[in-house]
Amino acid sequence: MTGFGKAVVELNNKTVHIEVRSVNSKNFDFYARMPQHLREKEPEMRKLAQSILNRGKVEINLSETQGELSSSVSINTVALKKHFESINTVAKDLGLNADADLLGSIMRIPDVLVPEQMELDPEEWEQIKVAFNEACLSMDEFRKREGAALKTDFETSTNHIRTYQKEIKPYEGERIHHI
Repeated sequence: MTGFGKAVVELNNKTVHIEVRSVNSKNFDFYARMPQHLREKEPEMRKLAQSILNRGKVEINLSETQGELSSSVSINTVALKKHFESINTVAKDLGLNADADLLGSIMRIPDVLVPEQMELDPEEWEQIKVAFNEACLSMDEFRKREGAALKTDFETSTNHIRTYQKEIKPYEGERIHHI
């Protein structure tokens, strides 16, 4: 069954958004997108999802939004200075004037902004796990509602077929004679 569930958990100066999506599949296939520091918990998440959802192609998207007071990156000043000096040297050699936007351009070089290595806080993990469980249960409820709607649809169609079957019975003899 297809389904969707989501949950949000507020932690110390960050918000964790969890989305669980599923499409029909005979087996349980699990795919997760999450921050690197949570990767170690993927097997635990897989097991929890499978215990609730049983089957389907399940996709988990877990993302974090940092609050205003925390930064998840730092500036590699050594790399920044080397890039700045190199660009200035090349600019002088070519007779160009290095402009004020140079620093902004250097900041976009991949090794200048370095993501901080985050450690997984066990208390935060417990809160994330509870929210993940809620998202899976929410998706399971979505699936149940979809299943009930499909059942109603099938019953309606079956009843229409039975009604039409009775309506065409008088024409059966003529149809056989015609054939």
